[in-house]
Amino acid sequence: MQLTVIRQLKSLLQTIPAVAAALALLLLAGPAHADSAFISQLVPSPNTGGQLPFVLPSPAPPEIFQNPSIPPGVVPSPATAASTGSRRNLAFTAVFGNFNQTLQVQLGSNDQSALGVFGNNDTAGVFQVGNNLRSDVAVLGQNVAVGVIQPNGSPPVDLLIARLPSGRLLIAR
Repeated sequence: MQLTVIRQLKSLLQTIPAVAAALALLLLAGPAHADSAFISQLVPSPNTGGQLPFVLPSPAPPEIFQNPSIPPGVVPSPATAASTGSRRNLAFTAVFGNFNQTLQVQLGSNDQSALGVFGNNDTAGVFQVGNNLRSDVAVLGQNVAVGVIQPNGSPPVDLLIARLPSGRLLIAR
């Protein structure tokens, strides 16, 4: 019994510094202040004839994307503009079912990929490393894992992968 009391005293003595530090923080902390959660209403002034002032926000300047291959101030012809591209990558994804996982990575410029996953527990990934790449991938069925890797200069990928009711795998290009 004495041993139990001694253990309890030891554990109490070990917690005293932590309690003292917490009390010191509480005593040293100043009062807390906060703004109201409500927005104050505008009150019409007699100078405006009883009407509220109305100010339109100024529009943001348009973003201008400059192609580094075209010098500043030069307006490219439509053929030049089409050949240089917009350097934007597009990735479209449609996923139906449960627990599906998709990943699309595009390293380059002007790449486009469309990925459709229709089924349960499917995993699909599209990796495009290059410029002007295109891919369309559809995955149908259950428990199908697909990875498409497209290096620079590769032809467009049009791919359908389906697990048939018989359990066989159909791959159509």
